[in-house]
Amino acid sequence: MSLKEYDEGMRDKLAAVFPNVISASPDVAFKESSVDGKVKLPLISVYRVGMEFNWGYYNSAQVFIGEKVTYQTADKTLVLGKSLPLLLRYQVDIWAQKREFADGILRELLFFFVEEPYITIEATKQESPQFTLNIESLEDNTDITSYPDLGKIYRYTLTYNVPSGKIFLYKDTKYVETIPIEFFALGLNE
Repeated sequence: MSLKEYDEGMRDKLAAVFPNVISASPDVAFKESSVDGKVKLPLISVYRVGMEFNWGYYNSAQVFIGEKVTYQTADKTLVLGKSLPLLLRYQVDIWAQKREFADGILRELLFFFVEEPYITIEATKQESPQFTLNIESLEDNTDITSYPDLGKIYRYTLTYNVPSGKIFLYKDTKYVETIPIEFFALGLNE
C-alpha cells in the first residue's frame, strides 16, 4: 500500500457527497477539470500538500518486526506487514461563481467531516481500515482580480490532516532486499 490509496480515499470520500470533485493542486485545478476549455462550477479540488513522520504514533515493533496479516497475493495469503507512522495533510478547495453556492458547500462539507471524520483506505482485498481526519484550518482565498473577464470566483480552502496514517510494506520477509523501480526517459526539449 502506498500514499496513492490515501489520496484516492480522500477523493472518494468527497465524491460520495459532491458530484464535481477533482484530484489536483489549486494552480492546475481549472486546467485539469476543463472539458472543451470550459470549467463546470461549483468544483471541489483535493490535493495532498504534505507529509511527515508522526513520532507520536511510532511503534518499534510495527516498524522493525511487523505483524502477520492476511493479504491476498497470487500465491500467498499470509505475509509480513510492517508500517511507518505518517502525518498526511490535504487541502480541499471549494470553487464557485456565487458566494451563496460556496457558503452552502462549505457548510455541508464542514458538517460532513464532523459527522464522519475519517477516510477509508483500500489496503487489501480483505481489509479497509479507516483513518481519522482532523481539520487544521479554514480560509477564504477568494482572489477577485484573478479572473476579471469571468467575474468573481469564490474559493474557500480547508486543510485536513490524517494524524494516524501509515505507510505499509507487505512482504514475505522482514527485510528490504531490493527496491523495485521503473525508469522513464524525460525529453529535455519538450
